[in-house]
Amino acid sequence: MKWTEIAFVPDEEAVSALNVGWGWEFGQPVTPFLSSMFGGVFFETYSGGVRWFECGTGLFEDVAASRAAFDNFLGGERDANWEARVDEWFLPAFVSELRAAGLQPDERHCYGLTTLPIFQGGTYTANNVFVCPIHEWFSYTGSIHRQVADVPDGGSVRLIVER
Repeated sequence: MKWTEIAFVPDEEAVSALNVGWGWEFGQPVTPFLSSMFGGVFFETYSGGVRWFECGTGLFEDVAASRAAFDNFLGGERDANWEARVDEWFLPAFVSELRAAGLQPDERHCYGLTTLPIFQGGTYTANNVFVCPIHEWFSYTGSIHRQVADVPDGGSVRLIVER
C-alpha cells in the first residue's frame, strides 16, 4: 500500500477546523504535518517533539523526540516495532479493506466513524465507517469530545450536533 493511500498532509482549511474544533483541548494552535485517513494527526510540540493525536478517541501520545527522529523512524527499518506502530497509527489493512469495499476518499476527504470509539458500539469496523470532508471530521469530533469531556466512563450523554 502506498503512503498516499493511508496518510495525507492536512490543508489549511483542515488545520483551521482542527484548531477551532479542538482548541479547548490543545490550549494553543497546532500545525499538523501528517494525518492518517481517520484523522490521527502528527504535529510538532513547542519543545520540538512529535505528538500523535487521534480524533476518534481524543488520545494524545508523544511518539518521537523530534521531527527528524519521526521521519527517520517512518523511513527506517521495517521491523516488528515499525509494523506495530504503522498499524496503530495508519490502520493500513483496514484502509485497504475499506478501499476494496468502494470507500475511497480523495485528497479533501477522510474516513469518519458513525459512532466514535468513546461510545458503546464505536468500533473500527467497515459498517461504522463513512467518507467525509476532513475539515468536517475535525470539527465534528472536537465538538463531540468537548461535550462529553467531563462525563465519567459509563455515564449517560445527550449530544447536540452543532452546525
